Amino acid sequence: MSEENEKMTDLSNVKGNGSKEEAESKANTNSETKASSSIKDSKPSNKVAVAKEEFKSLSKADISALDYKDFSTPARMLALGEIMVGSKLCIHKTKEDFTVAMMMGQELKLPLSASLSQIYAIDGKPSLGVHLVRAILLREGIIAERTEDYVTIYEYVKTDEAGRPVVSEVAGQKQYEVIHKGTLAEQPMNSAKRPIDTRTTYKFSRLVKRIDGNYKEITTTSSFTISEAVQAGLMEKANYKKHPKRMLDARAYMIGAREIADDLINGVMTPSELGANSSYTEDGTEVIEDITHEEVS
Repeated sequence: MSEENEKMTDLSNVKGNGSKEEAESKANTNSETKASSSIKDSKPSNKVAVAKEEFKSLSKADISALDYKDFSTPARMLALGEIMVGSKLCIHKTKEDFTVAMMMGQELKLPLSASLSQIYAIDGKPSLGVHLVRAILLREGIIAERTEDYVTIYEYVKTDEAGRPVVSEVAGQKQYEVIHKGTLAEQPMNSAKRPIDTRTTYKFSRLVKRIDGNYKEITTTSSFTISEAVQAGLMEKANYKKHPKRMLDARAYMIGAREIADDLINGVMTPSELGANSSYTEDGTEVIEDITHEEVS
């Protein structure tokens, strides 16, 4: 209907004994209202329709044009994972495990290569290689100093003037008089020693910004010993039998890392902590040999 016809209709719908001018004025007002309503209805909606992206296998043409950096959705990660799991450089057995590793890698701001080689799926749980944890902490300015490296811990007993251990009787039993436990550098005067344990220790330091804008340094110290590994049943595992020094180092480091930087690694555990057997190359790189369903917390 044309604008003139609409005006004529509006004129015929005006009731009462008003003048022709009043009728035309009301008709013009009605026409303007309808035009305004029509314009309002034609405005585009602010709502954006989001297309659901489904996983599909990639064709040869897709693969040739694939940008490996563009895996911003789970469907794209699965498509990329279908290709990558066939590579010897990829540690993941399924495209689903690959996808979980990629998602975690993105959360931790890691490059694709690190996610491929250092994020493991152990019994359905993601885990981080200890080298990757070290890199994350270093990137955030957290300093880790190894203060004890597989150091022998001694029990020191009191000796007499001749250098013989002093024996005392307690509840009818003869015992040596233990005066200290510590490293060789901590041996007291007039004492004899015997080895009782082995320990690795780390000291961590981190600058944390406070609410008032100032920075405060926080520190923590973490250790792990052979006796603790025995109590946890770890010394029966192949990786602890073959590489006790490296395993103690990794466990001591991770205890402190979780305490001072849990906001960065979100409590994620290493493969060995989740029960995976591992070995080490000459340069210290951890290699996961097999995966068990035994979880060690």
